[in-house]
Amino acid sequence: MNALSLFPQAASIERKDVLAAVAILGSVTLTTLHRQACGVDNLPAVGLLTTETARVWLYFACTVVLFGAVPYVLIKRVWRMPLSEFGVTLGDWKFGLAANAILLPIIAVAFLLPAAQMEDMRAFYPVDKAAADSMARFLPYAAGRILLFYVAWEFFFRGFLLFGLRESVGDLTAICIQVLPSVLWHIGYPTGELYSSIAGGLLFGWLAIRTRSIFWPLLLHAGIGMITDISISFSM
Repeated sequence: MNALSLFPQAASIERKDVLAAVAILGSVTLTTLHRQACGVDNLPAVGLLTTETARVWLYFACTVVLFGAVPYVLIKRVWRMPLSEFGVTLGDWKFGLAANAILLPIIAVAFLLPAAQMEDMRAFYPVDKAAADSMARFLPYAAGRILLFYVAWEFFFRGFLLFGLRESVGDLTAICIQVLPSVLWHIGYPTGELYSSIAGGLLFGWLAIRTRSIFWPLLLHAGIGMITDISISFSM
């Protein structure tokens, strides 16, 4: 018995299907590792990590490695494909800019500002509670969260996973699949955020496909996160 006999159609497997399989398995593995091993509460409070701020920055760094560097190596060094095929481009910037200008204020007023008054949200955010002490401490935290966490997150879920799937399974199915690990990652977060991550994942996925870019869902996602943090940190 040879290996191919275990998979009768192995000879007909196309490159796009291999990319899709790696994207799905990679998303499950890396999401699980990130959630279980790299969470702020899971990092040991020893040595240089005795403060929450230090653990948050290590958490950001882990996000860059798992959600940024690993997919990058697969795309550029293993598959040798251009990043533009995974949404790293401005795409339809006019639509993306207009979508952000319309959606972000609506989401902020309808959902984020009310959510900022909820006790479970206030207990959870900002991730580094010391960032709420002053603007001087908040700004570095915000920069790190946007440039390290959100950039890596969108590159992973909307770039590596979504664009890695769409050629094989189609746009709609790819959008739905990329929601799954993203939502599972949110288990343990405030209930409202957990359920809204379903709608958010669908919205961000649609926006990435519509604009052919991860930049515009990144802008929207980061905007949502920053409005939430600011509303909680500096509310009267």
